Amino acid sequence: SLLSRSTALVTVDEDLTVVGLNLFEIGFGGAFIALFLLVSALTDTRNLFTWSLAIGSVAVFILNKTTLSLFDVSFQYTISVTGVLNYTFPIVDTLVYLVVVSATLISVWQNLPKIKETSMILGLLVFCLGQLVVLISPRLRALGSAEHTATLAALTISYAIVRSQVMEPLIGRAKELEAVQKIGLAITSSLNPREALQTIAAQAAGLLRIDGSLIFLRRDNELILEAVYNIPDKFLGKRLTLQEGVAGKVARERRGFMLHDYRREWHGVPDIPIAQKTFGSVLGVPLMFREDVVGVLVTIEGVEGRLFTNDDLHLLQLLGPQAAVAITNSFLFEKERAVANQLETVLISTENPVISVSHDLNIVFANPAATNLITNDPFHGNLIGKSLLDFIQVDLLPQNVRGLLRDLRKSRSHIYEIHLKDHDYLCHIARLEKPNRGWVAVLNDVTQLKEIDRLKSQMVRMTSHDLKNPLFATMTYMQLLEEDVEGVESAQRNIASIWKQLDRMERIVSGILDLEKVSSGAPPFELCNLHQLLNSAVRSYEDIATRRNQSLKLESNLTEAYVLGDAPQLEQVFSNLIDNAIKFTPEGGSIRVTAETLESSVIISIEDTGMGIPVDAQSQVFDRYFRVNGIKDKVAGSGVGLSLVKAIVDRHRGRIWLRSEEGKGSTFFVTLPLAVAEPIL
Repeated sequence: SLLSRSTALVTVDEDLTVVGLNLFEIGFGGAFIALFLLVSALTDTRNLFTWSLAIGSVAVFILNKTTLSLFDVSFQYTISVTGVLNYTFPIVDTLVYLVVVSATLISVWQNLPKIKETSMILGLLVFCLGQLVVLISPRLRALGSAEHTATLAALTISYAIVRSQVMEPLIGRAKELEAVQKIGLAITSSLNPREALQTIAAQAAGLLRIDGSLIFLRRDNELILEAVYNIPDKFLGKRLTLQEGVAGKVARERRGFMLHDYRREWHGVPDIPIAQKTFGSVLGVPLMFREDVVGVLVTIEGVEGRLFTNDDLHLLQLLGPQAAVAITNSFLFEKERAVANQLETVLISTENPVISVSHDLNIVFANPAATNLITNDPFHGNLIGKSLLDFIQVDLLPQNVRGLLRDLRKSRSHIYEIHLKDHDYLCHIARLEKPNRGWVAVLNDVTQLKEIDRLKSQMVRMTSHDLKNPLFATMTYMQLLEEDVEGVESAQRNIASIWKQLDRMERIVSGILDLEKVSSGAPPFELCNLHQLLNSAVRSYEDIATRRNQSLKLESNLTEAYVLGDAPQLEQVFSNLIDNAIKFTPEGGSIRVTAETLESSVIISIEDTGMGIPVDAQSQVFDRYFRVNGIKDKVAGSGVGLSLVKAIVDRHRGRIWLRSEEGKGSTFFVTLPLAVAEPIL
């Protein structure tokens, strides 16, 4: 345009004017086609028609120029006296221009929602309308209106492109992050699942400035509509499989999905019954927590609303993980609160006093039973925050602090007995870990149990003593009778059987009395040399083992190993275990007693090659009066020996267990703590 108009103005060689007009015609046509392709890219309508029109226009334009050149048809133009250039485009070119610019205007009009920038729409319309006017009006064409409007439109379009592709993304990204942060704070502020879901639905709609939103939560292989925004509540509870709806597709494929026109593009099961009539553009993203899809967020524009873009998808994907975390946390909190409420209900309703205190003995929780116990009034009021020492005496707290800490470290609980308001209680203390460091105490009223145990022990002692006196008299008369019938073989056999039963009865009575003696807790402990006790127990059974052709050996390195305890009771433990090993081991078998130290304790084992104990009976061998079926008829016994052994070991803060295989033998293990500086009560 510059070349042709300047040469016409200064009346230079007209060939240059013709060259300028030809170049201008090429640029004019190229601008139309380029603009048409730009609109196609902006509206995402690049299809067969688009490319056919563009390529066809170029082909027609080239063919027309070639034809005019072959027939030597020159460009039609005139130059006025004042140097103004008047020209006329070839009719074919004019038709091509009109077709392309009309197609451009129609595409812009049909896809206005897809072109978000107002300046872009203005620039496109200015260009198209300006060129149409120039094609129709020779006067405006002579004044160069085509060039002026094209330049203005090009500047406007360039500004719109720079604004949308450079400026707005930079500014928008910061705003998006700020908006997502605010929304994240909003949706995580509620721990109520229903409120959290409603907040997420509303915040998502506000973030994208859209008409509505849906939140589906996943339950196994189903999606359930749990929250809506600007959608009728009657659709809440709508269920979809993972094969149905946009929500199902998003959950199944675990990635975002976008539709520009739900009515035209979606042919599957609708997400809700009114979707086909009311949904326009739809965007869905999965709500992922770790690797699991916990739900789907679907945002909706109405039929006349704008179209979603990839920027909207990106923004919603930023919101998705925060929403998933908020939903998961709210449900976890709800579950924990339900469990806490159930636990509190149990603690409140129980008859056992339960009280929890902080590390400085301020009351954290006290159920009505505990309140009544320490205040005489179950409706005393709120004790929370008050000091426990305001209600009880110091001597009710554990006095053996070292024992308390040791038990809490080893078994996580400490048990001791207290007497309060004419009742005896077993107080179980456990540690409260973070975030509320302190202790919790549960009191069990054992007053009646202790009385029953006292009466039972008294009855057993009385009965045992009452049995022992006539038993002693009977044994004395049996000795006299045995002398009178000396030489009478049949009488002596009968007397031997009677002696056998009397001996058994005597062992039973003695065992019961020994067991009651252990249970009574007396006498006090003293230092005991374990090596001497083991030697004494083994020597006392050497003759019996020899008569049964059995090997009885002691293997011990306990030269200076001491424990705090009752020496006769400890020796009775070893004697009972060795006696059992001899009785249940056939002639020719072996019994091995070993002892060794292990850190702060000593471990003693009594191993035999006897008949062994069945697996199903091993858990009951330490029960009082229990005897294994199939063995009790072969070997005499009272069923009290092992229960007595366990009671003595327990009293000495030890442990006893066994390892046995039927037909191969048994090994009984006993561990006892070595003597330390602190006393064992």
